[in-house]
Amino acid sequence: MSARTLHREHKLSSKQSRKRSRTKDSNAAAKRKHRLPNGAVLRDAYRIKRVLGIGGFAITYLAHHVSLDHPVAIKEYLPDNLALRNEDSITVRPRLGAEQKFKWGLSRFTQEAQMLAQFSHPGIVPITDLFEANGT
Repeated sequence: MSARTLHREHKLSSKQSRKRSRTKDSNAAAKRKHRLPNGAVLRDAYRIKRVLGIGGFAITYLAHHVSLDHPVAIKEYLPDNLALRNEDSITVRPRLGAEQKFKWGLSRFTQEAQMLAQFSHPGIVPITDLFEANGT
């Protein structure tokens, strides 16, 4: 973030700041509604414990690798403007009319994970697995 951006944001009135905060809160609340439930199991290997973070295109979970008995982080592609979770609380589907954009984004998400898996650096979380499950 540039210093210019910081200065502009600092000048927001308290009313604008509250409005922006409410928008972020409502977006996060909508995303939480579409998160995987705690206890969900992926690939018979990973049990979801809780949400670590919610962003515009993904949700990151703290999970437990069942057979290796250690914690892992799982990042799930779930762009809030392109997809939502079905009533079963597990399966993801693109929003009507957003199928192509969703597939394109999922492809880029996968490519990014494949690229990051090539690196070994203390500032980059190691990628140990990549899989598609439940439509995402």
